[in-house]
Amino acid sequence: KPDVIVLDIRMPEGDGFAVLEHLKNTNSTTPVVILTNYKNDDYVTKCHTYGVKDYLIKHEMKMDRIVERVSACLA
Repeated sequence: KPDVIVLDIRMPEGDGFAVLEHLKNTNSTTPVVILTNYKNDDYVTKCHTYGVKDYLIKHEMKMDRIVERVSACLA
C-alpha cells in the first residue's frame, strides 16, 4: 500500500477522477495529492469532495516545493 498517491487529472489511459472514484469505492485512506496543469476551480472543488489533501499546479511550482507539499501529506 502506498503512503501517498500523486495523481494527475488527465492521463493517457483514463482520468484522475476515475481513480478518485475507485479509491472512494474501496474505502482507501491513502492520502492523494493532485499534481496537474489544469488550473480549474471546478476541478479543485470536485477533488476536495473526494478528500484530496492538496491540489498543485505543475507549472506554478518548483520541484522542491512540490516535494515539500507532498511530504506534508505524510504527517
